[in-house]
Amino acid sequence: MKRPRITSNTRNAAMEIGKKIKNLREKNKISQLALGKKIAVPQTTISTWELGLNIPDALELFRLAEFFQIDITIFKPSASISKQKERTEVLEQIHYLEKEIQELKRKVNA
Repeated sequence: MKRPRITSNTRNAAMEIGKKIKNLREKNKISQLALGKKIAVPQTTISTWELGLNIPDALELFRLAEFFQIDITIFKPSASISKQKERTEVLEQIHYLEKEIQELKRKVNA
């Protein structure tokens, strides 16, 4: 399954996820560079997430949740997204990520 693109309609969700990542990172007093090293992505990737320019894929979300010792569902966008088109696109992103997570769990348990 191809990773969905971030569009202007899903930008709010991407920004919300980015804020959550930034808040977690700052709460844990870790730099973007250090977090990137811990989850095997470049510092620039952390930056693009925090700015809402991109979102982590399923493996990256899994690694973030594992590193911060939180439930991965914390990254789900809130109900504050009001437009139906935005909701649909966000649900497509979530569906994609859920499938990726299932695939990762299958591989881990194999």
